[in-house]
Amino acid sequence: MNKWVSFTKPKDAFRLPKYKMAASLDGILEVHGGSIQYDDPQTGKTLTLSGKGVCEIKTQGYNDHVTYEHILQLQAQMLVSGFKWGVIGHLGPRLKMQMFVFESSKEIQAKIIERVKDFWRRVDSDIPYPIMAESEQKVFSDWSNDDKGLTQLSNDYDLAKDEIEKWTATKNQVGNAIKSILKQENCNYVKIREKQIACELITRKATVEKIVPAKPASQYEKLTVKGISHE
Repeated sequence: MNKWVSFTKPKDAFRLPKYKMAASLDGILEVHGGSIQYDDPQTGKTLTLSGKGVCEIKTQGYNDHVTYEHILQLQAQMLVSGFKWGVIGHLGPRLKMQMFVFESSKEIQAKIIERVKDFWRRVDSDIPYPIMAESEQKVFSDWSNDDKGLTQLSNDYDLAKDEIEKWTATKNQVGNAIKSILKQENCNYVKIREKQIACELITRKATVEKIVPAKPASQYEKLTVKGISHE
């Protein structure tokens, strides 16, 4: 018998009343004609997929790997549905499509249950979560063995920054050349084929000196990506 996999979209959420949990699935996968052996390139393990499993779909144009939050979501879905395996279909940068397969993990699901119980305990007793004070300490980690996709992202970031600088310089050079030609021809407006070019001198009206009112303190995030010197 040929083996094949079907996809169905559930019409309702799965519920686990014992823990007051519910989860809506993007889809349900079902293996027909026996079981499928899947060699996981992420872990090197061989997984046996049979019966039904969870299907979760993610689209991330900035990351070509699933995140730990995605895995937690899938594990919670397997916990609530009772399915023993799940697949995350991930559409990443440059429309790269990947499938990440996971088995149900009792260890992870136990931690999820603990957090859910704590959540409902706080709701029932009206106990707020503690306010986390922002740490001023800079925390550095070495992710050389598992870069979580940051190597490719940082390389793309540098490439995009370089391209912006190159094209900005090119734009300024071309703009100056256009203005030079218009000045040589002593004209401000030119119509050429499907384009209209204008070079205008803009004069801003003078403004009265005024005192700028005080502004409250504000914060913003500054991202810096640079190469490491090995000198």
